[in-house]
Amino acid sequence: MACFHGSFSVKAQTSRSIDLKKRFKLVELFEIPKSQFYQVTFTNNGQLLWTTRNRKTRIWNYRVGNFQGEFTPCRGGDDSFGGIENFYAIANDNGDRVGVGCRDFFFELWNLVDGTRLSRFKVAKDKYAKGIFPYIHGDGRRVLFKFTGIGEYAELWDAVNGKKIATLTSEATKCRCNRTVYVANGISPDGKTVAVSFAGKTFLFEAETGKLLRRLVDDELVPETGYETTHVGIVTTLLFSRNSETLYTLSSDGIKIWEVQTGKLIRRFRDGPLKGIYALAVSPDEEIIAMGGETERVTVWSTKTGRLLWKSPDLGKEIGILNFSPDSQKILVLTATRATLWDVKNGTLLGQFPLAARERFPAISPDWHHITLYDPKTKKIGLYEFLN
Repeated sequence: MACFHGSFSVKAQTSRSIDLKKRFKLVELFEIPKSQFYQVTFTNNGQLLWTTRNRKTRIWNYRVGNFQGEFTPCRGGDDSFGGIENFYAIANDNGDRVGVGCRDFFFELWNLVDGTRLSRFKVAKDKYAKGIFPYIHGDGRRVLFKFTGIGEYAELWDAVNGKKIATLTSEATKCRCNRTVYVANGISPDGKTVAVSFAGKTFLFEAETGKLLRRLVDDELVPETGYETTHVGIVTTLLFSRNSETLYTLSSDGIKIWEVQTGKLIRRFRDGPLKGIYALAVSPDEEIIAMGGETERVTVWSTKTGRLLWKSPDLGKEIGILNFSPDSQKILVLTATRATLWDVKNGTLLGQFPLAARERFPAISPDWHHITLYDPKTKKIGLYEFLN
């Protein structure tokens, strides 16, 4: 195990780049007022979900180009709560189910094929929590809840029959932790492991029973902190590898890769003094890792060698989203005002385009063939085909 720092950096190439909008072909403009727009999500099977603030969700088949149907989640709850608290994208790998967290602490599972509701159940409200945020496994069977606000635990449920499997608390880990759950990014692809972080400490639980499996401890931090911990700062992101064998954790002291089966720390990635790091992405081939945040720059490493490949210049705004292309050759970087496209291997800036003021981050289809953008001239949301 080794720690890699920024002294080996390769500066990204910022030579002349093209305007990416010249490669966007308008497919459809949607009649959704910006004031009513809540969220847009692409599924894995060719659907585009538009959710408005009145909770109505429209299903558009972007590969065929036609309206498929609509449904209204959270209808059966207390409308005084204002409808949807969090709308989480894909409930399973096929993209035919979606889960919704309602403000009255109900969870709903919907079938996107026929627009029918599959289940609805209420999650117990923590006294400090303001809402629930669901993370659903790819098989659509289990759901892990994090509570927004100050939720002091996470809960694991059967998403279909509405039965709680386990409550995951810091007490269950037998450690003296901050009880607040800062991140609970979900269940491993193989469906066996759940990862939850209490502040700087991360724990792995058995997905079928909620039994504690192991804690992730960086032994080099014990002399510095005086106690066993995963990161010095609050863990902001957890991400399982596609084969479920490793877990990526992100905090202000960088990225760490852990072996899930043993809890062993495999490698650290750090780029000098860091702050507010919360954007993490791993390439589909899992050979490249990238991070960004309030540092306003992207840093890219090789996961195989630990070598720092390149870092971008200051992009002027904090980085909100990093998105690798399906072939792992490009990475799209989104800030609040601009999108930039980079060559993954050598850090060459390939193109960029501005984002409309106060626009939510654009949504990108899994195959990178479509993107949604707000059009300030028409005041509509456009679906564009991305021409390579």
